[in-house]
Amino acid sequence: MYRYLNTEGSTWRKWDLHIHSPESVLHSEFSGDWVSYLQSLENLTDISVIGITDYYSIDGFKQILKKREEGRVSNIDLVIPNIELRLDKTTNKGKPINIHILFDPSLEPTIIEDYFLSELEFNYQDTPYKCTRRDLMSLGEFFYEGEYSEKKALKAGMMQYKVSIEMIDKILKKHRSKFKDRFLIGLPNSNVDGNSGLRDDSFKAVRRQIYHFADFIFSGNPNDRTFFLGEKSVEETIEQCGKIMPCLHGSDAHSLEKIGRPDQDRFTWIKAEPTFEGLKQIVHEPKNRVVIQSHHPDQKNDYDVISSIRFKSESGIFTDREIQLNPGLNTIIGGKSSGKSLLLYKVAQSISRDEIKTREKEELWKNPYINTFIESSDFEVKWRNGNITNQRADQVGRITYIPQMYINALSEDSANDELQEKIKSILLQDPEKKVYLEAKREQLRAIKRRKLETISNLFELIESKSEKISEIEKIGDEQSIIMEIQKIEADVKEKLSLSALSQEEEQRLEQNEALKNKLKTNFDNMSNQKESWVKVSNRLMDIYDQVNDSIKHLYNTEETAEIILEELRQEISQSFINAQTKIQNDVQRVENDQKVVDEKINNVQKLLDPLIKKTKNRKEIQQIKDKLDMQKRSLASLKDKKEVLDNAEKRIESITLELAKLVEDSLNINKSVLDYFNNSESINEIKVDTKIFFQQDSFEENFLSKFVRRGRMSNVFPRCEDFDVFTDDGEFKFDENTYVNKLVFLVKSILSNDDIKLKKGFTKRQAIDTLFENYIEVIFDLRKENDTLSEMSPGKRGLVLLELFLNISDESHPILIDQPEDNLDNRTITTDLVKFIKEKSMSRQIIIVTHNANLVVLTDSENVIVANQDPLLAENDSHRFEYINGALECDFNIEESEKISSKGIKSHVCEILEGGKDAFSQREKKYGFNY
Repeated sequence: MYRYLNTEGSTWRKWDLHIHSPESVLHSEFSGDWVSYLQSLENLTDISVIGITDYYSIDGFKQILKKREEGRVSNIDLVIPNIELRLDKTTNKGKPINIHILFDPSLEPTIIEDYFLSELEFNYQDTPYKCTRRDLMSLGEFFYEGEYSEKKALKAGMMQYKVSIEMIDKILKKHRSKFKDRFLIGLPNSNVDGNSGLRDDSFKAVRRQIYHFADFIFSGNPNDRTFFLGEKSVEETIEQCGKIMPCLHGSDAHSLEKIGRPDQDRFTWIKAEPTFEGLKQIVHEPKNRVVIQSHHPDQKNDYDVISSIRFKSESGIFTDREIQLNPGLNTIIGGKSSGKSLLLYKVAQSISRDEIKTREKEELWKNPYINTFIESSDFEVKWRNGNITNQRADQVGRITYIPQMYINALSEDSANDELQEKIKSILLQDPEKKVYLEAKREQLRAIKRRKLETISNLFELIESKSEKISEIEKIGDEQSIIMEIQKIEADVKEKLSLSALSQEEEQRLEQNEALKNKLKTNFDNMSNQKESWVKVSNRLMDIYDQVNDSIKHLYNTEETAEIILEELRQEISQSFINAQTKIQNDVQRVENDQKVVDEKINNVQKLLDPLIKKTKNRKEIQQIKDKLDMQKRSLASLKDKKEVLDNAEKRIESITLELAKLVEDSLNINKSVLDYFNNSESINEIKVDTKIFFQQDSFEENFLSKFVRRGRMSNVFPRCEDFDVFTDDGEFKFDENTYVNKLVFLVKSILSNDDIKLKKGFTKRQAIDTLFENYIEVIFDLRKENDTLSEMSPGKRGLVLLELFLNISDESHPILIDQPEDNLDNRTITTDLVKFIKEKSMSRQIIIVTHNANLVVLTDSENVIVANQDPLLAENDSHRFEYINGALECDFNIEESEKISSKGIKSHVCEILEGGKDAFSQREKKYGFNY
């Protein structure tokens, strides 16, 4: 076993454990041609282990051993003796049931012959016959006809020789000291010569007895594999077989052309060292250690698999031996401060410095290796596609690195920003979800922009309203102006009656004065229109500046994006220029019209002047008329301003409702996001559980903190109790159904109350700006087994986050985890965490550091790396930090040596990890098998 130390551990290899030899007497088509037979074996290029099968003997196996000593059949890693026997039970078709005994090839052949075959007995006519060549020929002499030959007699004897499972069991137990843990029993499941042939219910007990006796099933039928692995019904399989059992399939070659060529290319792939100890692992891991298929089980991309790692430091502190890695699960174990975590860190650092920087920036992990000799030690990583990465190379690989306690720190608060971002970032690895959420985010951003613009419009109207109120106050009371006009008109009439004008002249005077007043009114209206256009022009300039700034903020280093945005900016700029040109044209048109009207006023005045001169009190009358004219203009202006004021108040109400609608739209978008994710499919029993969250602290800090609050909130916002806005403690009462109405109430309270109690330095504009900030967000929680993430214990929460972090991801690059068992109870480790890691390692290469034996043994780690720090070199050979590695089944013990390399992996696991022996025992009993 020592030669399998420092390999890549348990790897997938083709095994054909059912190849008959030319020594197989029954059904043999080899004709004793050992030359061709050996050549056929040596032509096998992709089969690692074979089982040389003979009926009632190991003669063929002994021949192969002899040839291998001569250098032949060196292409095969291991040859196992497979003895095929016939039981004293027959199928419904009258065929005897076959059974196979596979022995550890390290056993001396004479031990198998002397203590097993020679002790089997078959009684015929009260004479016991041993399973030896001589006794088989003696038995055969009773049954063959024709000229005598040893071959015929041997064949006839084998045809008659039957054994019972009770006898086999008795012999193996009798010689337990020689055979314990050094054999496996295989049972064909064919309905011709296998146990499925016992279909009659009267043979149910016999059939179950034989299944219970076997360790594995010889069958390539997928339905058989499903049944014996308990995938159809564990209870039914246990009831019939007493345990879960693996299925193997061989070529059952009785001819040269069948060697290594099983029917339908149903090759047996076993993930193990090419040793008998490796073969035994299929009993403990019947599903994950064995598959029957044509293609290689490991379909990972070569660029996603690390093949080896090594330190290249010249300091001599670290061993420079290349450490091979397995494409599946690699576990790093060792005592305290043995160099486990630093090895994992160096792998991560050498593949992706960005991954390390990302973990550091998240502030959930403090890098303990910065400014130490470990940080600068040379290290390289080789990939299966031939690439090499190190911390100084430009070439960067891809990994997921989870340092020690990182998940724990992440799981401390299920609503913290880091956790929320991590959950969302992993969920958004699904392209469809990413597109959906980004579209919703853009909708929310658009609403935010519209809210800012609407609030800006609101306060422009409020400012305009304030100006109009001030102007109205300056003009005076409308009724008083009307009474004054009536008084002046009477005075003018009286004064005109005393004038020297004729009746016709008085009519002309009145007509021209009326015309002059009308023209002046037109002139004033044009002035108002011109003023309105100027305000629109100025507002457009402000909007243009805002849009232009927003587009500039979108610029990035992507040249194509910048070109698109620059084209957009120019198009918008041209549109604004076109609009401003039209406005200026209208302003110019009004100014031209004003010139025309002004000229008409002057002409009318020329007509009035001679008539006014004829009046006795011309100057006085003119003064009175001017005063009348001024009062009329004031009245007209007052009515106009009141109409503008009324429209402004209506528009303010409308804008308030617009803001409410925008808030409602924003809330509905968040609800749609909630529904979308809550109705998405569960991912490995993890259900996304989103909910609407109101940021109470942010609302308090941004909005409520701007008001002077003494006593009840009704002192600040009168009648707030009617709308159930606040709690007795002054906290905003969020409710999805009433949220919009409450905001409308608060807006109206702020706008309508001039005595609103704002703190010094704050304005109503600032208060409303902060009121309409987005205080609603969708919180992403997770649910598993009816527990939400926020309700779970820290340990279970960490486990679910680990699953989310890794299992939802559609990535395929390696995963590096440092002590994933932290804060987990042993039951959770042995069930949930073990299951998760085993399943994930099938699709992605995993390297974990662990102190827990269950994470090494129950996961059936394909490669175990043992780390050791030994400055005094009592245990290490020549370096302070040394590492050995290999498969779990790699076990040996070199006596009188304390060196780390003097023991196999299994022994190190049992010594280093607490509960190591118990973990192996638990693994062996897991499927009902007690080895």
